[in-house]
Amino acid sequence: NTPLMGKHNAANVAAAVLACQTSGLNSAQTYTSLKKFKNVSRRLELVKVVGDIKIYSDFAHHPTAIEKTIDALKEGISEENKLLVIIEPKSNTMKSGIHKKALEEALTYADKFLLYDEASLRWTANFAKTSEKFLGSFKTQAKVAATISAHVDEKDTILIMSNGQIDELIKSIFAHIKRKEEPLQ
Repeated sequence: NTPLMGKHNAANVAAAVLACQTSGLNSAQTYTSLKKFKNVSRRLELVKVVGDIKIYSDFAHHPTAIEKTIDALKEGISEENKLLVIIEPKSNTMKSGIHKKALEEALTYADKFLLYDEASLRWTANFAKTSEKFLGSFKTQAKVAATISAHVDEKDTILIMSNGQIDELIKSIFAHIKRKEEPLQ
């Protein structure tokens, strides 16, 4: 019973409990502490809520971490709501295309996804197996924000995965969604 999501975090919690027990710490204190645990920044962190739309940030930048993060969020989303994923492939291995095939596999359970900052990629993003989910590759925050906000509906979840700075991207997405929600005059 912790605020953490996902099987990967459940495994981490189990390891932490075992470490505490092995060290002779009081089990009651261990469990109380776990309930209050605040995860580190940008690890499945809820960064913004716009109406019923949740925006999460995660530092995931490798296909294995991306897949585990998507799985964790999908567990908590009802089937009628979507998980929209933004990937900013900034690591050298992601830019080189080494993980291209694994990345497509990792994105299988996203409802829609896009790549941000294609300019630095040394490969072409054309996801054959998941083409109906792929919204494209974009070089600007404005294009990413406009595209995501055009596809997001009430109660959907947006997940941004990057090992770069994304504060301005979050602000831009927030602004686009707010404009979308404003009634026409």
